[in-house]
Amino acid sequence: MVTYYNPAELPASPAYSHAALISSGRLVFVSGQQALDAHGRIVGAGDFRCQAEHVFANVKRALRAAGADVSHVVAIDTHFVGRDNLPAYREARRAFFAERKTAPPASTTVEVAGLVADGALLEVGVTAVVPEALAAAPSARAITVVAVLRARDGKGDDLQEALAANAVKTRNEAGCLSYVVHRGLDDRDRFSIYETWTTREALADHFETPHMQALARRREELMEHREFWTFEVIS
Repeated sequence: MVTYYNPAELPASPAYSHAALISSGRLVFVSGQQALDAHGRIVGAGDFRCQAEHVFANVKRALRAAGADVSHVVAIDTHFVGRDNLPAYREARRAFFAERKTAPPASTTVEVAGLVADGALLEVGVTAVVPEALAAAPSARAITVVAVLRARDGKGDDLQEALAANAVKTRNEAGCLSYVVHRGLDDRDRFSIYETWTTREALADHFETPHMQALARRREELMEHREFWTFEVIS
C-alpha cells in the first residue's frame, strides 16, 4: 500500500523517510493541529512540552475520526516556535510514533516566528493512507454521554474547579472525541457534561483513569446528586 524510499545519496535518519509511494488505499488529510481545547482555548500557555502533548493528542483524535491511526501516517508537517523547543518536540514526536511498526513517514519541520492562535508554540498536520478494506468497513459507533450534576450547598465553585481540571486530562485520553462541561446560569449549583467516546471500551477505560478515580473519591464532598445517560450515535 505504501513504500518508503531512502536513497543512498541522501542522509539517513531514523526519524523520517525521504519519499513515500502510495499504491492503494484512501488518503486522509489532517489539518495543522495546535494546542487548543474543544472551546478553542490554548492549553499549556508558555509550556512547550505540555502543548506538544496536547497537539499530538489532537492529531490522534482527528485521525480516529477519519478511521485512521498513527500506523497509517505517511507524512508529517510541523511548524514550531523557538529553536530551544526542538528537543521537547522530538521527544513528543517519538512518543506519538512509539507503537508504529513500519518505516517512519516523510517529514517537514520548520521553525517559525509565530502561529495563528495567540500563544500557540507548535502546529502539526499529517497525511495518512487507510487500507481500502478498513475504509469500506463500518466504523464503530461513537458513544455519547450526558451527565447532570448538582453541587452541595457552598461547593459550586469547588466542583467547577474539580470538573475543569478533570476535563483537561480527559480530553487527552485516546478514546475521547469531545468533552465539554457547562455550569448553569440560572442555577449555579447545576452542572452538565456532554462527552463523546470512540467506543464503549474507551468509556469504560475512562472511568478507571487516576483522575476519574480521584474525582469519584470527592463525590460525597462535592455532589448532592448526579445522573447520566448513555447514547449511541445512529446517524
